[in-house]
Amino acid sequence: MGLAHGVDVGDVPGQVTNLLGASLAQLPAIWVVGGLAGVLFGWLPRWTVWAWAALMFVVLIGQFGRLLHLSGWVLDVSPFSHVPTCPEPISMPPQPRT
Repeated sequence: MGLAHGVDVGDVPGQVTNLLGASLAQLPAIWVVGGLAGVLFGWLPRWTVWAWAALMFVVLIGQFGRLLHLSGWVLDVSPFSHVPTCPEPISMPPQPRT
């Protein structure tokens, strides 16, 4: 996405850097879910299926939590609710095509 948007606006390095930073901001939440899977696999191998259940719970809360009007504490269970969606707000006026 960063490459295509950069080609569209004529600033490939800048846009790739901005969107790469935005995606790297999600890395700590990914580590939490991966760490839970690793701990379950290492300590209780029979419970590894619960790592998949936790992943599905996090994904469902992230995608449908606000749509289902879930309370704030339920939304806060997901580690993805505690990381920023973007390192800086993107406010860019529409660019005319040349």
